[in-house]
Order: sequence, then C-alpha cells, then structure tokens
Amino acid sequence: MINNKNKTLSAVITSDSVLSVIIDDDSVIYNSTTYLVDEFISKKHAGDFIDYQINILNATDKFVISDNNNYEDNEDFSVGCQKFTGQNIYIKFIQHFKDLNTSKHVCALLDHYYYLSEREVIHLHFEKNAMHLYIKQNGLFILYNVYNVENEIDVLYFCNLAFDSLNEQLKPENLWVLSGWIDKDSVYEKTLLKYFPSFTYIKTPISFVGGPSKLNNHYFFLHYLNQLCES
Repeated sequence: MINNKNKTLSAVITSDSVLSVIIDDDSVIYNSTTYLVDEFISKKHAGDFIDYQINILNATDKFVISDNNNYEDNEDFSVGCQKFTGQNIYIKFIQHFKDLNTSKHVCALLDHYYYLSEREVIHLHFEKNAMHLYIKQNGLFILYNVYNVENEIDVLYFCNLAFDSLNEQLKPENLWVLSGWIDKDSVYEKTLLKYFPSFTYIKTPISFVGGPSKLNNHYFFLHYLNQLCES
C-alpha cells in the first residue's frame, strides 16, 4: 500500500485536458496521468482523489494582464486573479469549471520563479500543441503569451514575432531556457538551435519513485512550480 502522507495531486489545467502527477514534499513523482477535463472532474466527484490534496494550476490561454485586480464573474464562468510578486501587475484568467477553480496561473508563477533574477530571461515551456513564452528584461517582466503550435515552423514564427516587438537590446544569442515536453535532438530543439544558439533545459530537483526514469524532469517543470506555490 502506498503511503499518501505528504503527497499532493498536482493538476495543470490546459484548454482541453488536465495534466496530473502525484508528487511528494521532496519533489518525488510517483505517477503521471493525463485526463480529459470532464473525466478528471468525474473522478474528483467520485472520490478517486480523496487521499490527496489537489493543487490546481491554470495554464489556459484565456487571460489578460492588467495593472488592477478588478473583475466580475458571470453565470458562465468565474475569473481567477493573481498578483505578480513585488509588482503592480495582475493576471486575470477565465475559469469555465467551478470544480477546477484556482488562484494560480502559469504566467505569475514563472515571474515569481525569476523574481530575483537580474539577467535577461527567455523561457519557452511546451505542452501538447502549446508553447508558453515568458520574457524578462533588465529585471522587469516584459512579455508572456501562449501560442498554439503544430510544428517547428509555428515555433520559429512565434519566437520571431515576440522578438520583433521587443527592445532591440534583447538579442537572439541571449540565453533561452526550455522546459516541458520538448526532447533533446527533437525537430523543435534543432530549429531553436539553428536560430537561437544559446539555450539550456531547466534544472529542477524533481526525481521519480524507484530511481532514474526515461522521462526527463524538465517535462514536469509546471508541477514543480505548482508545488512551490501551494497557496
């Protein structure tokens, strides 16, 4: 029997699915499962996750970034709102499923993760058919967006689009940080290496029960962020 003490079910909500892992206080992952949203909600109602605290992180693309925290819910959806650490910046995001409401969004957690960093930060996080792009410059948040990507051409297009709109001091040779479902020697990596030659994969203390796994720990970076900011 698995001892569920101090284990959390980390659930990352995307536009059409829930990416879940069972993770403990030492960042050890016990299993990972992807559910359709309705399937996850049904299992939650059925008590399948009753032994775990459920820690939800919103990673959808229905959001606005604002300088205030004013918003109104309506009968079709509620609005989540999170303030950036030490800044008068708020992200407001739509939540269509009351069972999956949260006060956390990927954008604010990325900014919190890099809060004390003074260097330029260009972070790409990949999920299925989605790329999160976060940029920090001169110690300040500059840009965050989520793009639907089907292939390496989409990835390159949206990276170049972001650069075209930014301060020219931010150069392609600046360090890029990669996380999520991107593999070494993949088409995505080779494309980035060709045009943006300086990048590294995020390093986290995540490990897997039973020892080393074929899965890379950078796949689960959002769950690590979710665990760091449990409020």
